[in-house]
Amino acid sequence: MRSIASLMRPAGFNEGLCDDPNGLLSLYEASYLAFPGETIMDEAKTFARRHLKNLKGKIDPRLEEQVDHALELPIHYRMLRLEARWYINMYE
Repeated sequence: MRSIASLMRPAGFNEGLCDDPNGLLSLYEASYLAFPGETIMDEAKTFARRHLKNLKGKIDPRLEEQVDHALELPIHYRMLRLEARWYINMYE
């Protein structure tokens, strides 16, 4: 597992990360676990959100549904029981 800092370049995040929608989604969700003042996580959130929005229509429909769901409200802000139900319904 790579650290957030290893994904950075001096000028910002590595643009090569844009080819991995699952990784971007994980980075976006993880960015909501930041402590106040962690600017690298704020940058990660902005970077991931921008590139996830650009991937709409270019990725698998199920993954796109997960991306839309996460962009609407991150998993860490949702009720776990309802979130589990949402995933069960999605895969039926």
